[in-house]
Amino acid sequence: MIPGVTLPLSSLPLLILALFVAQSFHELGHALAAACESIPLLSTGVHLWVALPTFYVSLPSATQSSPTSELRIATAGVWHNLILVAFYWLLSEQGAALGRTAASPAFRAVDVTVSDVVPKLFWIPLWLPRTLEAFYSNTISLSLALAFFNLLPLPRLDGSAILLSFLRCVHAQPQDLAMEEG
Repeated sequence: MIPGVTLPLSSLPLLILALFVAQSFHELGHALAAACESIPLLSTGVHLWVALPTFYVSLPSATQSSPTSELRIATAGVWHNLILVAFYWLLSEQGAALGRTAASPAFRAVDVTVSDVVPKLFWIPLWLPRTLEAFYSNTISLSLALAFFNLLPLPRLDGSAILLSFLRCVHAQPQDLAMEEG
């Protein structure tokens, strides 16, 4: 998916919007997990890296949180990306027919696509169904790539935090874990 090479350059705005949605939902997952663990956020923001937006959530490094809390926070971004993939897949035409079948039970026996039904409504532009389908497809691809790329145990990626938190959980003493759950 390289705009101007494997995709038309006109698809670049939609691709950047899908990247924006996937990254912001990923970082929202970290922020919500930190809030559930009562860990305050230091900052949130956006950086531009080679003209592409990158989002971040900054947490305090010297917290007295448990290894399982750190593990929950570190994995929350990946889980949120997978939830976003499932949601957009359900909406897409390749998905579970929510975007493919009309709401009426009479249409359920026949395969009716969104573009077959929606353009007949005068107030919806003809380009909207295909644009939404392209947006869903781009968001699914980028969310999956973001989730799996972040699982790599490299510095500054979630995978390194997941690995370190997992190792702390494995090496934690049983009484420490009992105190943490209680």
